[in-house]
Amino acid sequence: WRFRRGRLAAASLMLAATNWLVRGPLASDPLAPGWTVLSYLVPAGFVVLALMPERPTGQPSIMVLLAATVATSVLIGTLLPADASPTAPASAASLLEVLKTPDVARLACLIAAAFAALAFAARRGAFEGSLVWVVVATALALLGSRDPHAATLALTAGQVVLLLGLSEDSYRLAYQDELTGLPSRRAFEEALPPLSGTYTIAMVDIDHFKRFNDRHGHAAGDQ
Repeated sequence: WRFRRGRLAAASLMLAATNWLVRGPLASDPLAPGWTVLSYLVPAGFVVLALMPERPTGQPSIMVLLAATVATSVLIGTLLPADASPTAPASAASLLEVLKTPDVARLACLIAAAFAALAFAARRGAFEGSLVWVVVATALALLGSRDPHAATLALTAGQVVLLLGLSEDSYRLAYQDELTGLPSRRAFEEALPPLSGTYTIAMVDIDHFKRFNDRHGHAAGDQ
């Protein structure tokens, strides 16, 4: 919230809600269908975040996603604490058995990681890059031994990766010019004190550049 990163807040809440479920309502039964539901819903949520544009936490789309995460967690924790497949319809029971197959769940997580990787390749953002490893951590938590303590360890690693992505993004904003990618004034001032000797600094400016922006637009001026 402090850094106006709504997607980061949503991803962090997804990991926290998943940890609450595997340490609470789903901890007593590793075969509960809630584990299976999580192994599909959580990576799918990360795919949505990877494809969304960045929004501050208070924006409606982010608030809806946060509310949906909480509501879904409550439903999973209250309605799917035990294996309900024997009382389910035959078609639903057979579909649930297919979804419970580890290879199918792994494929779903692999697809989610691929979407996050494609989003990172397109945007080169630190958040998209961290999402790839967050999906891996989620897969380890939900598709491994289904031990609550091991799941917490993997999900905590996912939270740490999100924080590292935020640190990397903050560093980039502070030390690199967003338009050109060149080192910014802060990087310049930090590079000066260790230097010794005599140097010459050349500055280049373009006269009346405002006229160009006014005539052709700021997008053309940036280019």
